[in-house]
This record gives sequence, structure tokens and C-alpha cells, in this order.
Amino acid sequence: MSGSSAPGAVVRQGRRATSIFWLTSVLADLEEILRIAAKDGARNVRVFGSVARGEDDEMSDIDLLVEV
Repeated sequence: MSGSSAPGAVVRQGRRATSIFWLTSVLADLEEILRIAAKDGARNVRVFGSVARGEDDEMSDIDLLVEV
């Protein structure tokens, strides 16, 4: 198996790419997310769950924690 990656490494790399995609999506919409949160009296918006841990996949949602 010289020169090739183990299947688990490929899966982890794919998951990491997905995680980066989701995080990039959240960051792209951050201004709007914060605006909506503030309008509704929420503050201190945080991402948690599988996206924050880098364990998300294409079926994952984005979990947000806010203070109200």
C-alpha cells in the first residue's frame, strides 16, 4: 500500500472539506444571522455540534446557540 492513503484518511479529509464548506456558509451569512438575532433580542451567537467539531456531513444541520 505504499504511496496511498488509508480509506479512513480519505473519509476524514472529505468530512473536513464538508465541515469547511458549512463553516464558510455560516460565515458568509454571519452579518445577517447576527442582525436577525439582535432584532429578536439574542446575542452571543455560537456554532456547536457536529459542525463545530468538524464531524458534520452533507446531511448535517448547523446548530446555533444564542443568549436571549
